[in-house]
Amino acid sequence: MEHPKTSGVEIFQSVPHMLMRTVKTYPDRNAFRFRKSGRIVSMSYREFGDLVEDLAHGLAAIGLH
Repeated sequence: MEHPKTSGVEIFQSVPHMLMRTVKTYPDRNAFRFRKSGRIVSMSYREFGDLVEDLAHGLAAIGLH
């Protein structure tokens, strides 16, 4: 399916759609950096996308859609 565009700017259907497009386009780039146990830890878009998908599947499993 072609992504709709307006003047060279991609129009997204939803925030999850935008996130998954970013995960696909930049899987190995840092999405976040945060402190954990005094160290700075990085999370890639791929890792973040995996966490979001796991959460979505868990919510769906208990009946939330």
